[in-house]
Amino acid sequence: MIRYKDGIILEGLRSQITGLLVKMDVIMHEHGCDLVITCGLDGHPEDDPHSHGFAIDCRSHDLPIGDRSNVRDEIADMAGPDYTVLLENPGGDNEHLHIQYRKDLWRQIVAEESTDAHKLAEARPPNDSPIDWRKG
Repeated sequence: MIRYKDGIILEGLRSQITGLLVKMDVIMHEHGCDLVITCGLDGHPEDDPHSHGFAIDCRSHDLPIGDRSNVRDEIADMAGPDYTVLLENPGGDNEHLHIQYRKDLWRQIVAEESTDAHKLAEARPPNDSPIDWRKG
């Protein structure tokens, strides 16, 4: 079962992340626990993959200590070379699995979306246009 920590923001997660969740849950279940998402789009600076929906953090404390690195490796193998999977703060109170779409790839998508939004803004008719652009 995929669960999530209360209060986190998941709306806006990108398909590059949501497409991994079921397979990640299967891996976690093989090691005796549920997939628990502890961070989505919340609590990170603007120039961070979390803020753009390209990263999540997941609970690792429920995993047996000896399995945590193995689970990280299994998720990384399943996700493939376009992803970075880390066991952050191993052994610490804030230990968690961090899964993100590769930095150069998510930044390229964000840049393209920004360019597209700028082009759309430029394509809007001026306010003094003699054409009534409202829907009839």
